[in-house]
Amino acid sequence: MSAKTYSMLMRVIAVALAFLIAVSIVREFPLYIAILGIMIALMAASIFRRLVKETLSDERNRRIDEKATALSYRIYTIVTAAFALVVMMIRSNLPSWAFIAGETLAYSLCGFILVHLAISNYYSRKL
Repeated sequence: MSAKTYSMLMRVIAVALAFLIAVSIVREFPLYIAILGIMIALMAASIFRRLVKETLSDERNRRIDEKATALSYRIYTIVTAAFALVVMMIRSNLPSWAFIAGETLAYSLCGFILVHLAISNYYSRKL
């Protein structure tokens, strides 16, 4: 299988999975249907990946991905922290649900940073 065919199949799988999840939400299907769809999509992607004979990524692509991930992490954490801080500072002017949403965002950001630190610690020991 060529890389172009693989790329097209991944797009088809992504659209089909998005459609399945959207229909599951709208029709209020049980959660296991969406989870089963995700599992099937992941298995199909894994099988299709093994059938590709070309090189899909090289060191340059991986380095670009690493840099993009690091910058995305930094931008996301700064913007999210600023937004949560602003929401908490002006909580008296906002409805109660907005303060709860800002507080939830702040706690989830803290969890995100803790997960990042744990993974960084793991890789610093492993490498």
